[in-house]
Amino acid sequence: MAKKNDKNNDILISIIVPVYNTSKYLVKCLDSIYAAIDNDCEVIIVNDGSTDDSEKIIKDYVSNLKNEVYKNNTVYIYKENKGLADTKNVGIKRSRGKFISVVDSDDRINKNFYRDAREYLDKNDMVIYDLYTDYEDDPKYNHIIRAAREDCLDSKVSKFVHGAMQGSSCNKIIKKNLYKYEFPVGKQYEDVAVTPFLLMEAKNIKYIPNPYYIYLQRKTSIVGTNKLDEAYFKICENIND
Repeated sequence: MAKKNDKNNDILISIIVPVYNTSKYLVKCLDSIYAAIDNDCEVIIVNDGSTDDSEKIIKDYVSNLKNEVYKNNTVYIYKENKGLADTKNVGIKRSRGKFISVVDSDDRINKNFYRDAREYLDKNDMVIYDLYTDYEDDPKYNHIIRAAREDCLDSKVSKFVHGAMQGSSCNKIIKKNLYKYEFPVGKQYEDVAVTPFLLMEAKNIKYIPNPYYIYLQRKTSIVGTNKLDEAYFKICENIND
């Protein structure tokens, strides 16, 4: 769809947007991303075989982008439905940036998500933010999730490994060369099988205690349809594998 930028060194951050039947949320998600990026970012939208109007919405949205640099730095990929893990793997393989950011297509980010991280990217392998949970059906439960455990004092990384969102790839901007592991295809909670290992291998991590990632909680999501004990079993199985 978009022209390919052959100057790989010009891309600092590759934003991967996995899409599967999220047409209701796509425009708000993409609006938040394009409000946050700069000319040295690319957006890779990977459609995992959606059966709703997601493809039409994506194509219309990209074709209507007024900023030609943003349009040229946008890649749209349609692929056979294989799940979220495969979708992320495809996006990362296609990426050209020095850093990877994943934004789920029903979530949103703050306009300063990438701008505030820029001053730290030269000296860090990872930038981590807090999250703001947005309950679609009952906003009274909305709250901030802190990504770091401040009571973990034994090492710089332990406060993130033991933090509430240690497995999430979405609240982190991660140096691409850390992605030596692929997300396990066909598994739910695929992040937990990869991200903690990236945390352990990162030499330097910058924590910005701002809830710049808006994490939508909806009943039909993977998280919303699993009971706690079921989720725990699947997470343990992923780590074991």
